[in-house]
Amino acid sequence: MIRLLTIILLSAISSAVISSAEESPLTEADSLTLEAAIKLVDNGMVKAALIDFDKLSERYPDNYTVQYERMLALSHLNRFKEVEVIGRRLIKHKDVSRHAYHLLGEALALQNKRTEARKILKKGMKLFPDAGLIYHEYGNIALDEKDYNLAIEAFNLGIDADPACYANYYAAARMFLPSNYIRIWGLIFAETAILIGQDAPTMHRNMGDGIRQNLLESISAISGKNYGFSSVPFLPSEELSLPPDPSQHKPAFAFDNVYGGCLALATESILTSDNSFSGTIEQLAEIRRTALDIYLDKGSNLFGNSMYLLTFQKKIIDAGHWEAYNYYIFSECSPAEFNTWLLENTEKFQAFAGWYHMHPLILDSTHTVGIGNIARDYRHLSEQDVDRLRTILFHPQ
Repeated sequence: MIRLLTIILLSAISSAVISSAEESPLTEADSLTLEAAIKLVDNGMVKAALIDFDKLSERYPDNYTVQYERMLALSHLNRFKEVEVIGRRLIKHKDVSRHAYHLLGEALALQNKRTEARKILKKGMKLFPDAGLIYHEYGNIALDEKDYNLAIEAFNLGIDADPACYANYYAAARMFLPSNYIRIWGLIFAETAILIGQDAPTMHRNMGDGIRQNLLESISAISGKNYGFSSVPFLPSEELSLPPDPSQHKPAFAFDNVYGGCLALATESILTSDNSFSGTIEQLAEIRRTALDIYLDKGSNLFGNSMYLLTFQKKIIDAGHWEAYNYYIFSECSPAEFNTWLLENTEKFQAFAGWYHMHPLILDSTHTVGIGNIARDYRHLSEQDVDRLRTILFHPQ
């Protein structure tokens, strides 16, 4: 299932990105044929497209774009031996792209040639250090071999190297959400994957359900009531210390401790004020809003744009779309509740959709969500500020 994401992502890549002016030029008619074949692949008609790709490949054996598009079509059809043959040629091409390394590595891995796949992917990482899909495939191989620590490392490196590639957030979230000690990061990565992984309903459903279940499991642990999920708490552990050298901006608080504390306080607040809590989207939205308010107020947005998801959530609130946004986040995993709300709130949802189209979550080198960059914008705290925040989050009166 995870590898299917890479095919979706690769299908969205325009051939113009990987074409070269120095390739053997296509005739005008063949250019139109190539364009039409690519559209057929985009529409799921891969076998029909391959007929044209095969003909073009014979006429243009050294044209990188033609060969790559044929390679991608063969990958869709799980014809990995043929993908391998083309890939071995393309990685020697003067116009080689990151996508050829990724597809070749994937084809080798799916033929149980994992050692060679890792070598190819490592070479791809050196040539294209910002290629998120190459890290993603490397992590997939580690998952296949049950080397979970290596998989986590690869997905995290991919997040840091290519913040806009949603596949690594999705893969990391699937590993983190069930974990007792890193599930806070699972919540963050799951929501990020939903926002930047448009047109992937299965991923959206899985990630929305993961966020919902984790929130309800925490609430069950705090309240002692069971809301239909196992009571596995994700409350923070207090692992706090002043940085040895404050000038280096090393966090006195780990992000997951800070945000976990905010969620715990928000949960206690709603359980105290709402005796009829049942885990509706509206109630989960209130918990998430309260946690964000605590983080921005008491925590003073401690991590800045190195935890840009929370900064972005504040923009959604300021634009007046928090309610619609949360119904969108949980729409795929709670369709009945979403559709009931939508009947009376169509204009709200359309307004949010229009706003998000104009103001999407854009992640780059200065607006990140990754673990590796979390300390980048961390503000130095005095000892007094550390004591104050520790008391607020972990020892409230």
